[in-house]
Amino acid sequence: MERAFLKKKLGQSDLFLKNIFIRSAAFEGMHVQGIPNRKLIDHHVAMAKGGVGLSTVSYGAVSSDARTFNTQMYINDQSLKELKVLANEVHKAGGKVSMQLTHCGYFSKNKEISKPLAPSRVFNEYGFLSGIVFSKAMTKADMNQISEDFARASLRLNEIGFDAVEIHMGHGYLLSQFLSPRTNRRKDAYGGSVENRSRFPLEVLEKVIHRVGSGFPVLAKLNLSDGIRGGFSLEDCKYVSGELEKRGCSAIVLSGGFTSKSPFYLMRGKVPLVGMIRNGGSLAEKFEKVFRCLSPTWGVSIPGKALSRFWMPVLIL
Repeated sequence: MERAFLKKKLGQSDLFLKNIFIRSAAFEGMHVQGIPNRKLIDHHVAMAKGGVGLSTVSYGAVSSDARTFNTQMYINDQSLKELKVLANEVHKAGGKVSMQLTHCGYFSKNKEISKPLAPSRVFNEYGFLSGIVFSKAMTKADMNQISEDFARASLRLNEIGFDAVEIHMGHGYLLSQFLSPRTNRRKDAYGGSVENRSRFPLEVLEKVIHRVGSGFPVLAKLNLSDGIRGGFSLEDCKYVSGELEKRGCSAIVLSGGFTSKSPFYLMRGKVPLVGMIRNGGSLAEKFEKVFRCLSPTWGVSIPGKALSRFWMPVLIL
């Protein structure tokens, strides 16, 4: 256990952490119309004061089109102003801070996007009740633009004092959609084998490292498994992990699950469905939560008796 509390260099980067403990990115919801608020700053300062070596701010969309909903935070002048304050205060508290960078792909209910981009044209379980039913298959020009968005966002975070970035390649967001054979049905060099399916995520990593320099840590969040039949597997993960290391990735944050298909893959115990429904917002959002959580396609098994109890609150709420 003593080694866990020793100073540690993060991969081949120039960053040293005071210990090996990393606060993994988990959506805080501490934003107002996409702008970080004081709660978000205080939360990550508390992580630093508590002794965490590196605290990761979750879900920084790389562009306005990368948001899953229109009030989500994305990297722009307004959010960066508050994120700079966050970085400065975390440093004063003796910690380091990273930003998770991501793109929603087709997993979006952002009505400011007419048709979300994805590796292939697929049904949007998350946004269909908001009128965003299908995705558009990405072109090479789309890929170039999105990889540039990741690189630009990384550089801007570096410039305001962030210590690292984490590229989100898991949980069913865009880069995960490329990795998963369940959502990547392309017939070109970006689909089919795991080598092809990982091509675009690896291109994004390489472009980010090229832009920020090898001394700045670039981590990746990666699924061990999607937790769905025909999805990204452990064998796929082994291959992609090796390729990430070869290309200079500083660390891999392992996770699992596909948000639109197996949202409770990492969880154990009963699904807190009633509470989720009560906090679901509109009637459409409540129905969407039930649809995703109860469908057998999503890998969630709920006994018939429990199912009958759940449907009654749906009708009432």
